[in-house]
Formats: sequence, structure tokens, C-alpha cells
Amino acid sequence: MNKPPQLPPERQYLLLCGRSIIAGQATSDGVAPPDVDWEQLLRCARRNRLIPQLYKCLGPYRERVPEAIWDQLESRAQAITRNNEALTAELLELVEEFHGHGCPMIPYKGPILAFMAYGDLSLRQFSDLDLLIPRRMVGAAAQLLEGRGYRLQHRSARAADAVHLATEYHYLYRHPDSGIAVELHGEAIPCYFAFPLSNEELWERKESFVLLGKRVPSLSREDLVLLMAMHGAKHEWECAELILSLAGLLRSSPDLRWETLLSCAKALGAYRVLLLGVSLSREFFGYAPPAPLEFAIGADRKVARLTTDVWAYYLGTRQPSTSAI
Repeated sequence: MNKPPQLPPERQYLLLCGRSIIAGQATSDGVAPPDVDWEQLLRCARRNRLIPQLYKCLGPYRERVPEAIWDQLESRAQAITRNNEALTAELLELVEEFHGHGCPMIPYKGPILAFMAYGDLSLRQFSDLDLLIPRRMVGAAAQLLEGRGYRLQHRSARAADAVHLATEYHYLYRHPDSGIAVELHGEAIPCYFAFPLSNEELWERKESFVLLGKRVPSLSREDLVLLMAMHGAKHEWECAELILSLAGLLRSSPDLRWETLLSCAKALGAYRVLLLGVSLSREFFGYAPPAPLEFAIGADRKVARLTTDVWAYYLGTRQPSTSAI
């Protein structure tokens, strides 16, 4: 294990909040705050998309928080909750409508990940709905969204569908009244990522998940873990919530089929990407990987170097670059 850097109390406290959340220890007692620069703490939470976690952990210690800081924190956390509830309600309606019209779809990230990782819709900040659609059905899915009032945000014309999907891999739709954004993904991974993960494989392994009492299709947990590791790599783990979501997903999946997951990662050339995601989950938020995986992480010097880079991003001493992992 890498020796973690010396962290300012504000950044250390945010990691402690994250660890407590995924360990289920912040339900009622919260996490007592140390002496901190409250403005700095709030800025850091915003930058790392950890406002919901901070709000939950500080709840029992509200009297210690300056009133102006608490008002900002509470306002932002409540806005996130309202947004999440609206997006989730819309997702459940979309699942029903797509199913009724014979259009397959798999929602991922968004509300699904919030419940899988945290067991609580309010604890993950997300801004849109991601729907995986068979490539042949993207046109039908687009018509269903347009029938609900959504409008295509890309400038490409419908005649350029094949070109657009081959280069950008998704369509972004937005509803002009609600402001809700929906991304239709013809592929789970952009073509410029050198990971030959096909939609067919994801559909073959798909499962279902009960979301607010309704059963919705979902990726298998193994596929979601791998995609979250790839998603983090795509964004160079630029905010700590990317790591916390993965750590929470791993911790809430004790029956994860690691042999299947590792085999898939190796076949895709994404083995190091997965090792890095697990390494970050361990070092930032205390996830304990299986012994063979712990050994593989320790044996890969590049994973150690990349983990050090992400610590620097979190500390703000270095900015993510565009270099690929």
C-alpha cells in the first residue's frame, strides 16, 4: 500500500465522511468535525462532488458549523436531493414506456449507482440519465424521447446518425421544460477507448434491480464495476466522488465474481485500469480487496505511480492531464 500523503484537515475530514458513509456508520451519529477552515471545506466538497456526504455527516453537529456555511451546505444538499428525485421519477417512467414500446434499454450510473453504492438516492450527485440502447434501436429510442418533448442537443442531423454514433457514441437529449438530460448510448465505451467491449456482451450478462419498488434492467455488478473503473480513467479520477462510488459499489457487492471480472478486464486490455480503481478505493476510502487482487496491485509499479498522481489531484497540487492510462 502506498503511504498516503499528509492531508489538510478539510480534505482528511471529507475522506472520513466517505468512509463512514459506505461503512454504514454515519446513519445517526454523523462524523464529528475537527477544527477546519469551513470555507475551504465547503469548496473542497463542491470540487469533489461530496456535498451530500458532508451534509449527512455534519447533521448531528450542526451547532458547530457557522450558520452561513450550514445554510449553503443545506441548500445545495437539498437541491441535489430534489434533482435526484426528479431524475429517478423520470427514469421509472422511461423504463415503463420503453418496455411498452418494445425498445430495450439498460439504465446505468445515475440512480442505479446511487442505490447500489450508498443505498440512498440522496447521497450521489448526478445530473443526467444514461441509457444503454442496442445500436439498431437508437432511432426508435430517440423517437420515444422526442414524443415526450425531449430535444436533441447535438448539431448533427438525423441523417448523420451512423457517423455520429461512430465518433461520439451517444446522443444528448434535454427536456425544455424540466431541464432533465438523457443520454442515449449506442455503446457503453467510446470508440477512442481501446477496450473492445461490445453491447452484446453487456446485454447477455444484464440483470435487474429493484428501484423504489419497481424492477428495472441493470448491468451486472461485474460489468458496472468495470465500466466505473473505465469511467474514472476517462475522467482521470478528477473528483473524489468517482472513487467513492466505486468503493461503495465494491463494498456493497461481497458476492462479486472476481474471477469473471478479472478475466473480462484482461481480455479487454483494461486490467491495469481495474487495478487502479480498486487501489484508489482502498487508499482513499478503506475498501479491502481480496488477497490476490491486493498482491496484484502491490506488484504493479505503474498502478502505484498513478495512485500517487490521483492523490496529487485530490490535494490540488497537480491538475489532471489528457494522458491515457
